[in-house]
Amino acid sequence: MKKFHYVYRISNIQDNMHYYGKRSSKLKPVDDLGKVYFSSSNKNFKTDQINNPQNYKYKVIKTFNTSDEALAFETKLQLKVNAAKNPKFYNKMIFNHDFNSENKVLVCDINGENITHISKDDELYLNGSLINYWHIYVSVIDSNGKTISIKKSDPRYNTTLFSRVKNTALVKDQYGNNYRVEKDDPRILSGELVSHAKGMQTVYNEHGTLIRVSVNDENFINGKYISIFKNTAVYTMPNGTNKRLNKDDPIAKELNSPMIGSVTVIDKNGICMRVKCDDERIITGELTYCSKNMATVRDKNGNTFQVHKDDHRILSGEFISVRKNTIKILDMLTGEKYTTTIDNPLLKTLDILPTSKAYRCIGIDVEGNIFCTNIFDYRFSTGEIRKHKNKAEICKILSTIKFSYKKK
Repeated sequence: MKKFHYVYRISNIQDNMHYYGKRSSKLKPVDDLGKVYFSSSNKNFKTDQINNPQNYKYKVIKTFNTSDEALAFETKLQLKVNAAKNPKFYNKMIFNHDFNSENKVLVCDINGENITHISKDDELYLNGSLINYWHIYVSVIDSNGKTISIKKSDPRYNTTLFSRVKNTALVKDQYGNNYRVEKDDPRILSGELVSHAKGMQTVYNEHGTLIRVSVNDENFINGKYISIFKNTAVYTMPNGTNKRLNKDDPIAKELNSPMIGSVTVIDKNGICMRVKCDDERIITGELTYCSKNMATVRDKNGNTFQVHKDDHRILSGEFISVRKNTIKILDMLTGEKYTTTIDNPLLKTLDILPTSKAYRCIGIDVEGNIFCTNIFDYRFSTGEIRKHKNKAEICKILSTIKFSYKKK
């Protein structure tokens, strides 16, 4: 689908302030700007446009064939009016069009100093001497609605200053356009907007280049494209930072997962964090488990959520448990245990067997031999065996026979 690249101006006719921006969208500018897109500026600016549309005017200044052309023109306009320092403009910064960020990463040292851009293949980055800037810093919004970066260790973080993406979600519409909206946006619950990553997978192509493709992409299915997460895990490095490594990496054998000995909790202000399992605040009740009184459910579109157990949508049937119509099984070929649906055809072949006692039953064949099996046994449908109906004898057999998963 063709993308439209354009430069626009948003004007607040009440305060006589303006915003210059560049946009690439699969929607025509006339159907996009001021209708589904309200700039990439801060949350307060976008919210005010939605709540007070009569105060704003939108103008598409020029359209372009490529994103780079639009970006260059946007920079030219912003420099012309000195938008970043002009009190009549909402813009807080001017994009440096000459800077090439390809294969670059913003880094700093472990103390958050010596901030710079370097190559992702730089030895200092690979060995952990320099770490990703966003492992130390976070973008927050101050009382004036301005976005600034502070250290995560700053005492103001999550007290007076909060992440600019707090309680928001990155989503996409049916045309593939991405937006950041509130987590409780009704369009998410209705299915109009879905996670931007839904149905997508980040992979290495045949040249080793990172790209994002659909999970139904033929190259991904046949193994030509490899998931970046395949055979990898996150480990805690000696300097205390977390890094994803290949499981076969010799260093990985000497490191531990950051999840070991920790648990996700929530405080009285609704802020989630991960702490040690023996944290005294859990014992005192200051912190509680995030999953306490919560249930993981799915809607009719297959989207999963975590809601309170008393949520009316569970009672109405709008949400159902993710475990409904599922069963834990043992794979007879690999010995692995996992969860599958109860309509999995392999259950009838005895290649996989249920682990729950609820699915066990006593069968009897045409010769009168009695044995323990499960309700999915294909021989029930062929008439080769039938269920034993003598309840007293069944109870006696079940009390003496240990159910075995060994396929005969």
